[in-house]
Amino acid sequence: MSKIKLENISLKELDRRFKVEKDRKVKERIHILLLLKEKHPQIEVSDILHISVGKVPFWKARFEKEGFKGLLDKIGRGRKSVMSDEQFRKLKLALSKPIKMENGYTRGWQTKDVSLFIRQKFGISYTSRNIRKIVKKFGLVRLVPRPRNMRRNQESIDDFKKSSR
Repeated sequence: MSKIKLENISLKELDRRFKVEKDRKVKERIHILLLLKEKHPQIEVSDILHISVGKVPFWKARFEKEGFKGLLDKIGRGRKSVMSDEQFRKLKLALSKPIKMENGYTRGWQTKDVSLFIRQKFGISYTSRNIRKIVKKFGLVRLVPRPRNMRRNQESIDDFKKSSR
């Protein structure tokens, strides 16, 4: 790890990296460096970005120690998942197939269905919010189906579908 001084990085380079960065956290950290490079005091930078005063010198020091790679989050941070990778794979496979109902129709998964599946299969309980995060992580979209009219006549609908083909 070679030490880099903020003074040695051009404002143009910081601006370029700020514009192309997709991660909002890294973008904020580059923004801190941009404002410091423009000679704003650390307290003023924290006021402009509405962040704590301690964040500014922390990210400046980390940048000068590790460079632009130091602005990324460290691997292994945060709480570890209760479910294993194999359990996630099984869950994703199950979610790819619709739920069969008693009347022969199928429907998509609801949050409560996913929660019940995880509890029954793996013995793990998650909150509804975490279930929705897991579903989103799989790249699945939460769609809410339109409710069916309770007074409709399913037999006449089926007859119509057969005759219209």
